[in-house]
Amino acid sequence: MAHSADDRKRLRNFFISHLDAEDVPGVQWMDRTTGLFRIVWRHAGRDGFDPERDGLIFKLWAQQTGRWKEGDPEDTTAWKTRMRNALRRLADFEEQTEMGKPDDPHEAFRVYRLVPAPKHPPKPPMMPETCMVPDELMSDLGDTKSMNCLAVDEVLDYFDGLDADMVSPAPPDDPSQGACAQLQPIAANGAPQPNVNQAADGATATASDQTRGPFPNLPDGDVKVSVKYRGRQVWEETCSNPSGVRIYHGSPIKEYVGRSVITDRDPERVFGPDEVTHVLLPPCEPHMHSQKQLDVTKELLKHTERGVVLQFSNGDIWATRLCQTKVFWMDPNKPDMAIPLKLERDTRTKVFDYIQGFLPLLQNYARNNGSKKPRPYFKMCFGQSWGAEDPFESNLIAVTVKHLTAGMQLDTVSQYRHQDSTSSQSFPLNNDPLSRSNPEDHIIQQLEQLMTSLTLQQGSSPPQNFQTS
Repeated sequence: MAHSADDRKRLRNFFISHLDAEDVPGVQWMDRTTGLFRIVWRHAGRDGFDPERDGLIFKLWAQQTGRWKEGDPEDTTAWKTRMRNALRRLADFEEQTEMGKPDDPHEAFRVYRLVPAPKHPPKPPMMPETCMVPDELMSDLGDTKSMNCLAVDEVLDYFDGLDADMVSPAPPDDPSQGACAQLQPIAANGAPQPNVNQAADGATATASDQTRGPFPNLPDGDVKVSVKYRGRQVWEETCSNPSGVRIYHGSPIKEYVGRSVITDRDPERVFGPDEVTHVLLPPCEPHMHSQKQLDVTKELLKHTERGVVLQFSNGDIWATRLCQTKVFWMDPNKPDMAIPLKLERDTRTKVFDYIQGFLPLLQNYARNNGSKKPRPYFKMCFGQSWGAEDPFESNLIAVTVKHLTAGMQLDTVSQYRHQDSTSSQSFPLNNDPLSRSNPEDHIIQQLEQLMTSLTLQQGSSPPQNFQTS
């Protein structure tokens, strides 16, 4: 019975959050006060079916329940069947059959009613920059040296299997380390703003100009950030910002105040660049299996207030760890990386090598059937490493950052590999399927060698606009 209640609450909260956010096409409130909402229910076999539009809600639920993860084959029909069975089984949902049209060939949908209807109004948006900061928050800042965080050792003993040294010690004379984060269930996705930095020679340049390097047409900044707490999908966000991404946990209001009142040092050294997209790690209370896991996760999140900043250069992704919680990372495309490495604090580190790591593997994968499949992502864990006995998915705070350009390229190559495999079975080639090359063919070969040379010889230097020393 307890498991049934947990399932009911989980699916209920899943729908309410997406309905309020209006972030899934075809899933919308009809009347929030009475709990009425509709779900797109287009048949997968009919013309015009778009999995990313008509099947997204089913995919998200399969992902959250652990029935699908990145890289698995997609089965919208099975996902839809599981969700329909769950909606039938749980008492929190009543289908309004007289209002839905699940068999309509043009606009198929089902209507459900939440029982009871949501009591609380939707969460308000994040405070705009022009509004006044409450006086009590200003007074809370006070002397930052008096805001030392609690000792982590008091909490770490709760959970077996965790490293006792998950948080870097904060120097006592560093006020930027002292502020503790508050749990704030507010999504913070700051809009990119123009940022002009003073160059060494006195000239000015925007942040995006500094990070793009010699290949300005190469798309930078398109990533998908997926967050799991103890194997449960709790957040996913697609970011498109050449200036970068910051992954953190804390109070956006407190940070707003901090950026305004810090005068003895550069606020960017404390919180990172303001013009990046800010991805806020959500509260962990609804997602933990036990009180011990909850206590440890909250402590780790509290020390993640300053976050990790990701920046982009020529397709590569560089990370700078600002937060006190230790962070471990792994690029699965690096052949010499057998175990995760610790992300050193205030040090720019290349965590995804697009030019010299992913692309050569992709080229080899496209030409050789038995070659290793490259991965368009890298992984990070806050406070824990991982290995064969302690898998990545079981960690308390696990983050996967997918390089969307690399992902699209891999999908294209995989599709052509599948087509080539099918066509070679149906249309066997002759012993000599190619004609003798002519001078124009030699030009194409020389161009390919030139492009390969440019790719391998260009230096992939770290971005220069983010100074930590």
